[in-house]
Amino acid sequence: MKQLTIPRYQVCMLLLVTATACGKEEKQDDPQPAPTMHQVEVRYSGAGLTDLGAFINVFTNTPAGSDSSKVFSHAITNPTIQARAVPRDMFSSARDFTVIVAFKKVQGATQAPAGSYLMAEILVDSQVKKTVRIDNTTTPKGSYVTAKATVQGTEWH
Repeated sequence: MKQLTIPRYQVCMLLLVTATACGKEEKQDDPQPAPTMHQVEVRYSGAGLTDLGAFINVFTNTPAGSDSSKVFSHAITNPTIQARAVPRDMFSSARDFTVIVAFKKVQGATQAPAGSYLMAEILVDSQVKKTVRIDNTTTPKGSYVTAKATVQGTEWH
């Protein structure tokens, strides 16, 4: 009877493959990718707003600035506002989210009265990401007092 011979390198390879397969731990799940939709809210407040032309404008935009979409735009007529909120909604992190606050009647070298202010916070998934504020120390930009805050798509996480 003829004896079967197995070359040594094949035996070594078989042992190596078996040992490697047995020694591997189970692959752990990869971390989940960040969600592409986020809950966004804008809270705003102010005081001493009589006759200042207080205004808030909230919009989203593509990072390239080519597609703007208004979320909320409102003239503020009450002299004092506390913790008003733009309706909460879901937005894609592929867009930038911007809030502009303004005193449209404070123009040129004039200033708002001391104690006057308008402030807005952008919250993403219940976390404050950006804050913007104008008051009697804010210098007019262009034709009136204005300031803006933007949460860019890369900052949503």
